Amino acid sequence: MGHRVPTGAELRELLAVVITRAAGGKAVRWHERIGPVLELPLSHDSRCNWRVEPVCDGMEAAIIAKTVELVRVKHPYIAG
Repeated sequence: MGHRVPTGAELRELLAVVITRAAGGKAVRWHERIGPVLELPLSHDSRCNWRVEPVCDGMEAAIIAKTVELVRVKHPYIAG
């Protein structure tokens, strides 16, 4: 059986859950900080088709960037 590809919304939820468990705070706040999960054309990067646009800077942006790296290993693609 194949692996189901998550949507951008599902991936954003996963990022918020992972960050909330690791760094604390409220998932709602992390959702806001993560920003949108954008689908990219595979011509942009054949290894993945998504990115986030964090709505923060400093330590929060670093936490999000590290979490994106970790989650992208298991979920390199999102469904449009």
